[in-house]
Amino acid sequence: MIDKATVGSFLKTTGKTQTELVFHAYKTAATRFSNNSITQNVQNEDMEVDLRIIQSGRSSRVSANNCSEDTLKKLWNKALDINRFSKEDKNTPDLLDASDAISDKGAFYEKTAGIDPKDRAEIVRKCVEEAKKKNMEAAGFLRNGSAYILIATNKGMRREHLRSFFSLSLSVMNDEGSGWSSASSFDAERVPIDNVVKNAVEKADASRKLQILLPGPYTVILEPAAVADLMAFLGWGSFAGLSFLEKRSFMSDSIGKKVMSEKITIVDDVRHDLLRGCPFDYEGIETKKVVLIENGVAKGVVHDRKTAVMAKTESTGHSLPQPNSYGPFPRALVMSKGNSSIEDMISSTDKGILVSRFHYTNMLDPLKVTVTGMTRDGLFLIENGKVTKALKNFRFTESVINAFSNVEMLGDELKLTSGFFGGGYVNPSMKIKDFHFSSNAEF
Repeated sequence: MIDKATVGSFLKTTGKTQTELVFHAYKTAATRFSNNSITQNVQNEDMEVDLRIIQSGRSSRVSANNCSEDTLKKLWNKALDINRFSKEDKNTPDLLDASDAISDKGAFYEKTAGIDPKDRAEIVRKCVEEAKKKNMEAAGFLRNGSAYILIATNKGMRREHLRSFFSLSLSVMNDEGSGWSSASSFDAERVPIDNVVKNAVEKADASRKLQILLPGPYTVILEPAAVADLMAFLGWGSFAGLSFLEKRSFMSDSIGKKVMSEKITIVDDVRHDLLRGCPFDYEGIETKKVVLIENGVAKGVVHDRKTAVMAKTESTGHSLPQPNSYGPFPRALVMSKGNSSIEDMISSTDKGILVSRFHYTNMLDPLKVTVTGMTRDGLFLIENGKVTKALKNFRFTESVINAFSNVEMLGDELKLTSGFFGGGYVNPSMKIKDFHFSSNAEF
C-alpha cells in the first residue's frame, strides 16, 4: 500500500520547506462470537498518512488515507495554507537530519499475521465446548494481523517498523456471574490458549450464589489485568514530560524521594521481550529504556525533543505525532516482578478479596492519581487463606500512589496487557492492604 519510490520522489519536490511523512498501514482480521456461536468474521486493510511541515517555528499537519503522489502534493499545499495561520512556537525543533538505522529485535511473524478464519474458528470451538460442559455461554473475540509504520523526511531520515499481533479475549457467563481471561502477543504461539479458556471457565463456574459484602477497606489480591488498569493511569499523566514540567504530576516535586513501596520498580522499556514495541518515536529518535520508579523512589519521566529543551535534558524518544498538546507518552510500562504466586498470596491472607479485573475506570484527581471504577468478571472472598465465596461487584475509589505504597507481595510471573502501537503494560499480580471499596455495585 505504501510505494517508497513515490514517497522518495515526492520529498524531492518539497525544496527547503521541512517536510515529514508518517505512514501507518494495518491488516486486521477478527472473529467475534457470543451465545456459543460465531457472529462475525471481518477483515480490513487500511492506511493513513500524516504530512507535517515546519516553517519559521510554525508547524501544521494534515492527513489522508492514501499515498498517491497526487494526494501527497495536495496535502503539502494544504499544509502550506494552514501553516500561514499557525501560531509560532520557538520551542518547535527542526526535523532531524539523516541518521543510522535503529536496531529492532523483530516483532513480525508471518504465521501470526496470516491466521485465517478457519484457524480462529477452531479456537472458538474450544472456548465454546469448555463453556458448554458447565452449562454456560462463551463470548469474545480473536484478532490478528500486522501493523507497519514508516517515517520519512526531506532531510533524509527513514524509520520503519513492522509487527504482527494476535489477541484472544474470552468471557464466560452463567445466570449469576461471569469469568474473563485474555492474552495477546506479537507471536500467536506465545499465547496460552488452553490457560485462557481454563481461567475464564473456572472463574465463571465459581461465580455462583453471589454474596454481598459491605464496602470499606480490604486487603486485595489484584490479578495482572487489574494492576495494568491502575498502572495505565500513571502512564497517562504522571510519567509524561509535559505534565511533569507543568506541575500536573505527583512526580514534579518528587524526584529522588520515596513515593511508593520499595517493592515497586517501574520502567518504560519498548524492547522488553513480551512487548518488542516500536523502537523509535514519532520524531524518529530511538526510544530509550527509562527508569521511572526504582525501589519506590521517583527517578524520572519520559521526554520528546520539545519538553527535553524545556527541561534542559535530552529526549528519551517518546514523542507522539507532532504537533500535539499532550507531550511525550510512555508506551511500554514494565513493573518488576516479585517472588510470590497467587496461591502464596491467598494462603497468607486472613481476610481479603481476590479481584480479576476492573472496568469503567476513570481519573478523579490527577495529582493524587485517584481513580474510580468497578470490579468485574470474578470477585471472591478470601478467609483464613482460602477462597470461600463469590461476591457481587464493588465500586472502588483509590489513589494509585496509596495502593502502590501499601503493597505487601508481588507475583512471580509477568503478563502483557496490550496498549499503544505495540506497546502496553507488563506487570505481575499484587497483594495490597487497605484498598478502598466505596460502594456496592448492582451486578
